[in-house]
Amino acid sequence: MTTDDPQGLIKMMDDCLRRSFGIDPERDHDEVCALATTGYVVSCWRNTVVEDIHSGGFVPTARRGSYARDGIPDRDMLRLNVATWRQIRPHVHPEGIDVIAVRALLRDKHRPIVLGSNTFTCGELFAGTWTKLVWHLNEGAWLPLHLKDRFGGDEAATMRYYAVCGGSYASDWFGNPWWESAITASARQNPPPRADDLELALHAPNQLDDDAIGWLVSAKRSPLFNEAIHAWKAGRGVDATDLAPGLWFPSGVPELPERLR
Repeated sequence: MTTDDPQGLIKMMDDCLRRSFGIDPERDHDEVCALATTGYVVSCWRNTVVEDIHSGGFVPTARRGSYARDGIPDRDMLRLNVATWRQIRPHVHPEGIDVIAVRALLRDKHRPIVLGSNTFTCGELFAGTWTKLVWHLNEGAWLPLHLKDRFGGDEAATMRYYAVCGGSYASDWFGNPWWESAITASARQNPPPRADDLELALHAPNQLDDDAIGWLVSAKRSPLFNEAIHAWKAGRGVDATDLAPGLWFPSGVPELPERLR
């Protein structure tokens, strides 16, 4: 992607929202902001050193059982992504992303995270690796400010670019406009362990217990889940043209500096 024609790039991006996702950037502000939140959270949270911690062995000398040493279980990774999405969504607006507010949120060692029925602070969850993590999160929060130059300084267009990225890179994430339709369709064939679990799966899946999280993962893998996404888009007039491959995910955070490795 080049900066030679910002207006051409914006037009291609907005066409992608309409033709690939069935979302009108001039009218469907909630849907655009939801997808942009997904793209931004993937960029400023999920694809940072969080993924290295997830894999395990990031700090071999950390205490046994900690994320820093033993990694983040997949069930908790899903919950962490959801909890962070829910906290960042209020800071994503049609006019752009409030990166100052997001930066303060991500840097807060006392930010509460609900995992199942328990609440932890980020400092507790990432003990032994917080210094490295917070450096990366700080860099991630600023990414829209670097990216907006590609769009002639247009912060609203930068937000919409994150929406294209969210819809194409993480189409199965919680919070996307079609999430409720897709999960509900899967639940009709394979109901959750308890009736109340469906409501949590739709609106706050980070609060699901381990059994229900296992069900949710299975629901996302069901063919019905993807069929429901396609049906949601078809109901909004999506044609067969997929323009998303013409755009790619924004640059991620830089490597950790030598002093933090």
